[in-house]
Amino acid sequence: MDTPLFCHAPESFLSIKPLSLGNHFYQAKAKAMGVDQIRERLHLRIEQADEKMLQVLDELAESLFKNYQSDALEQARQERIAAYEENLKPMTKEELVARALASQADIEAGRIHDLEEVKRTLGL
Repeated sequence: MDTPLFCHAPESFLSIKPLSLGNHFYQAKAKAMGVDQIRERLHLRIEQADEKMLQVLDELAESLFKNYQSDALEQARQERIAAYEENLKPMTKEELVARALASQADIEAGRIHDLEEVKRTLGL
């Protein structure tokens, strides 16, 4: 049987398992109360908390943040991919050949840069 999230016995605070509420729960609460009100209430609860409660709050906040951050990063990645794909267009055979010939001309003219030079130029 899992340990309940909040128990009356103070010693049980440290055995709380990470809670995975996901991004949607927080967003719904934030819209209902207002972000400033939530922030103020959280600051108040932190000020009122003893050491054990602070440890619990810290673990809970880290767990929630990791879940939220993971969702937010994935969403941002998907948005970048979608934006990139919007600008793609199929290349015709003629365009491909023209690009290959232009690249060959650049190589023959000495307009080339090795990977190390590019990294130095970009500060990598």
